[in-house]
Amino acid sequence: KITKYTEMGVNTNSAWMTWKNEDLVKPMYTMPDIYDIDSDGDTSELITNKTANFTYIPPLEVILTKKVQGSLDDRYMLTPSFGSNEIGTTGTFELNAYNNSIVDITSFGILDILPYVGDTMIVPDAQGNTINRGSQFPVKLNGPVQVPAGYTAFYTTQMPGTDIPVYYQGSHWQESVTDYKDVVAIKIVLNSGSILRTGEKLNF
Repeated sequence: KITKYTEMGVNTNSAWMTWKNEDLVKPMYTMPDIYDIDSDGDTSELITNKTANFTYIPPLEVILTKKVQGSLDDRYMLTPSFGSNEIGTTGTFELNAYNNSIVDITSFGILDILPYVGDTMIVPDAQGNTINRGSQFPVKLNGPVQVPAGYTAFYTTQMPGTDIPVYYQGSHWQESVTDYKDVVAIKIVLNSGSILRTGEKLNF
């Protein structure tokens, strides 16, 4: 299924299959069961697998994605995957903005409200109902956000209300705070005179 998290360009869809009597029925395409798909503890037995490539061309708009890498991960993870951390360790979030439109952009901002228990999506569903975000623990910053040249990061310790446009434009945003663990939301803004070029991709 194509979602907003699908990577632009060539993607690979992989499928694996296993069965109980694999010692008698041999598959045509084989690989060791390195992921222990059948949960029997044997990662040396042979299973069958097949892959297929498809090319995804995203819509002509600015595309924003968010990834996370936990202390136990060897790469950044996209939804529906999740990062894995040991207790007491830190994880790293990465925001990606890609201008896939056909025009350069001179006004651009990102609002990221950090997860907390009981939080909701900032945009309601089609019927106007609030959507539960489902966060099970709060996420805290341990320092300032790294932004590329031409951008400024702002921070706030004020919880969002129901009027998100007013919250975004409010006077409570600061370029630095005394304790970043108190931050509940981040705003990243394209500076005046800077441009997000068509085809440009940025990481925050």
